[in-house]
Amino acid sequence: MPQVLHKRTSTPGAVATTSQLVAGELGMNTVDGTLFIERNPGGTPEIVVVGRPITISSSAPSGGQNGDIWIQYTP
Repeated sequence: MPQVLHKRTSTPGAVATTSQLVAGELGMNTVDGTLFIERNPGGTPEIVVVGRPITISSSAPSGGQNGDIWIQYTP
């Protein structure tokens, strides 16, 4: 059976751009464990990120993005 390879990166924090993917194409970040897909609602392409990382720490992380998940623990 032929192997299918999707676009991928091993650069931490890297996210695909609309110039790197076409509508419906998958990409992935193999370090962060995130998947990307381009969608084109109403003719405006955008990247959807699936599987955002979860941060577990005793203090609030800085530089977060909308949709990030943070779990606080007390050591």
